[in-house]
Amino acid sequence: MIEALISLVIGLLSATTANIIASKIGGIKPAVGSKQSLLLATICFLAVLVHGLQAGIECNLAAGIYIAILAACGAIDLQRRLVYPSVVITGILASLLLNPLLCNTNLTNTLVGLLEGLIVFTLIFAIGIMIFRASALGVGDILLAAMIGGMVGARSALAALILGVVLAGVYATLLLITGKASRKSYFAFGAPLCVAAIVVISLNLGK
Repeated sequence: MIEALISLVIGLLSATTANIIASKIGGIKPAVGSKQSLLLATICFLAVLVHGLQAGIECNLAAGIYIAILAACGAIDLQRRLVYPSVVITGILASLLLNPLLCNTNLTNTLVGLLEGLIVFTLIFAIGIMIFRASALGVGDILLAAMIGGMVGARSALAALILGVVLAGVYATLLLITGKASRKSYFAFGAPLCVAAIVVISLNLGK
């Protein structure tokens, strides 16, 4: 129970950090405020109850940092339609440092996951250009995919990216159905990717 309470606190700190990053770097007001805080704290708490009792405080701390960065990236992308390289590079460096130190994940596993994200989304970008003469992805999305791969590691990188693509498809479809976007609209592809990564990171606690 102590671990779960610590995870709840980490979730609240993650949300606060995400709001600060989104505000200072993205130049936007905190995305969802108290609702975001409650959501992230609940995710961390439930993840510990289901998987994380064996994860240890250190791994929960790393997960909290990753979730904060991902939440900030998603919030900025939703409001600005931009993925800031400074935030993504910070996330990549954090994964390279924290995975080996806190999560019992070796550096090789982290690097392979990073490369998986980079290669998969570079291929998607290239295929879009060749077939459609345009691409829904930007360089920021490719870097974001690499960051996510590094955070979740080689074993979970593809799962996180596939889930992100599925969520992005659902999100785009809902916008089209409700008339809030057209086929020529630019969709915030990074936000669903970030949500998928947060889910995978939470479910992987303790594994």
